[in-house]
Amino acid sequence: MTSTKRLRFGRIAAYVLSSLMVATALASLLGVISLRIVQTNSMQGTINQGDLVVSANWLKPNIGDIAIYHARDLQGKPTDDVVHRVIAGGSASGYTFQGDNNMSADPTSVAASDVLGVVNFWIPGPGKLASPLILFVIISLIAVLYFSRDYLKTGFKKAGDWVAGRGRVGKWLARSALSLLAIWLIITGLALAGIAKFEHPQVGPQLPVGASNQSLVLVAPNSAAKIGDLAIATVAGHKNLVRVEAIKGHTYTVSANIGKLLISSADVEGPIRFVVPFVGVLWLPFD
Repeated sequence: MTSTKRLRFGRIAAYVLSSLMVATALASLLGVISLRIVQTNSMQGTINQGDLVVSANWLKPNIGDIAIYHARDLQGKPTDDVVHRVIAGGSASGYTFQGDNNMSADPTSVAASDVLGVVNFWIPGPGKLASPLILFVIISLIAVLYFSRDYLKTGFKKAGDWVAGRGRVGKWLARSALSLLAIWLIITGLALAGIAKFEHPQVGPQLPVGASNQSLVLVAPNSAAKIGDLAIATVAGHKNLVRVEAIKGHTYTVSANIGKLLISSADVEGPIRFVVPFVGVLWLPFD
C-alpha cells in the first residue's frame, strides 16, 4: 500500500470513527440509548463485571430480555442502575428481575417507569479501563490529535526554538513543566483506570500523624472495603474518613466522628491504601 493510499485510508477510518463516536454520544445525551459499565458479577456467564452494555431506551422488555432498571432503597430513593434479566411480570403489574448468576430474584417488583431500556448488546472488558464517558473522551482526543498533527508539529518546533533561545533557564522551565505534566498524567491515568485515586477527606478523626482533613489519602475505588479497613465514604454530602465495622449485604456499619452509622455500599468509595499527612490543603481546589 502506497503512502498516499495509507494516508487516505487513515483519514477515512478517523472520519468514520469520529462520526460513530459523535452519533453515539448524541444518542446517549438525548436518552435514545444508555451505556453502563457492569459493576458486579450477578450476570456472570452472560455479562461479566467490567463489560459495557448498551440499551435501547425506546423498548420495553419482555420475559427473558436483559434490561437496565433504576433500583430504589426502602425509602423509594433511586440508588444504582441494575442490569438483570426479566423473569416475570409486565408493564402493567411491574417486572421481576433476576441476575443469571444469582440464586434468587431481586427483592422488589420494578415499575415500568423505572425500566431504562432493553440491552441490545455488550462489549467485553471496557470497564476495566475506564467509564464510557472517559472512553469517548480518549477516542475523540485521538481523532482530534490525528487531524491536527501538522499544527502540533509546527507548535512543538516553535516551542523547542523558544526553549533553545532561553538557555539554561528555558531548559529548567521546560523540564519542570514536563515533570509536573507527567505526574499529573500518572495520577489522572490511575484514577481513570479505576486503580487508585487521591482524595481529601473533609471530615474524619485524628490520625497517628496529623488530622485526616489535613491529609491526602490514596483510595482503591475498584476494591471492596473489608471489615477493619479505613475507607472514604460520602456522609451528608461530605467525604468522610471512616472505619468499616460490619458488612451485611449492601449495608455497611462504619464508625465516624459522630458515631456509628449505617450507610449503603454505594456511598463507600473504596478502602484507603495509604495516607500522605499535612498536604490536604493542596487538594482544596479539586474538592
